[in-house]
Amino acid sequence: MLTGHGCFQAKLYSFTRAESPHCLSCGDNIDDAEHTFFKCGRWARKLADLEATVDQVVTPETIIPIMLHSKRNWEAVERYVTLYLRTKEEEERLRR
Repeated sequence: MLTGHGCFQAKLYSFTRAESPHCLSCGDNIDDAEHTFFKCGRWARKLADLEATVDQVVTPETIIPIMLHSKRNWEAVERYVTLYLRTKEEEERLRR
């Protein structure tokens, strides 16, 4: 997540493995890690669940301090990120 690597359309597009960098879920112009984890409407409910768990608004600026605050927060963020990465990887496999 922090490096931006993964099955994000923008990354795949940069390697000519996708037709465009647009988000396949919501149509946003750039599907990158920041878009997927913090902005995409497809995942809004899960982000709200994470925010409820850590009792804080999760943004690119707050995610590291949130993770470092406690083991509970770290594990909550880890579950959140793992869900998205696995889902996007599986969807990419199905498209190929």
